[in-house]
Amino acid sequence: NSEVLTSGEWTSEVDGTNLIPISISDNFAEDAVVEVGDRLSFNVQGVIMNTEVGSIRTVDWSQMQPNFSIVFPKGVLESAPQFRVMTTKVENEEASAALQQQLVRSFPNISIIDLRQVLTVVEGILNKIAWLINFMAFFSILT
Repeated sequence: NSEVLTSGEWTSEVDGTNLIPISISDNFAEDAVVEVGDRLSFNVQGVIMNTEVGSIRTVDWSQMQPNFSIVFPKGVLESAPQFRVMTTKVENEEASAALQQQLVRSFPNISIIDLRQVLTVVEGILNKIAWLINFMAFFSILT
């Protein structure tokens, strides 16, 4: 699991109170300087949602799975505009391409992001930066 509750109490479903109990990640809490019991208001498509921080979670962002900074309980955002996220793991690039083609044929309105390709591009950029740093170091020593 990529999330661990560190303080407060997790609320999975709203109980009809005026303040909506939410769970936030520890880095969000640190950046926003909030703690359990603090109140936050969110504007969701013009509807003001008054919330109270019910719990704080430590999130392992390095794991390749959906993680969220703010989690609302069930029964609050179901009628708001939404999008869905799904992750899959396939054996190789050929299987990935076949799966993507099948998904796009069946569901033409979805967007697919191949993380394997994204990571390959990022790795290429980092390799170029490393080469540039080595070149500048060698040039500095030479001069």
